[in-house]
Amino acid sequence: AFVRAQRVSLAGPWSKFQTLAMQFQITPKIYDLPLAENLMARLVYMDFLTLADRKGKIEIDAEEISKITNVPLKCLARAIKFLESPDPRNKSKKADGARLQRIPTGWKIINVM
Repeated sequence: AFVRAQRVSLAGPWSKFQTLAMQFQITPKIYDLPLAENLMARLVYMDFLTLADRKGKIEIDAEEISKITNVPLKCLARAIKFLESPDPRNKSKKADGARLQRIPTGWKIINVM
């Protein structure tokens, strides 16, 4: 079972997210990753996969992400810090295994599962 992000037509305040939908498949493999040990980081990572554009960028500030995802800002900040940190157990050695990279306009997903 997997979730495939799709382009959808959204109205109202969601209209700015019409171009999201990177074609990520979220599979049960996500539970085998070191990321699975940190529940909030895993949930925020999955939210970021949903909010990312086709280049892996999330160009929304933390306050807006908090409102969209209903994740308290303090929890979101801790999860983001975790996701930006090196993960020596990540099989990808890109950016020392970190999953997010801060960019001037928000964040970029740099390691996908």
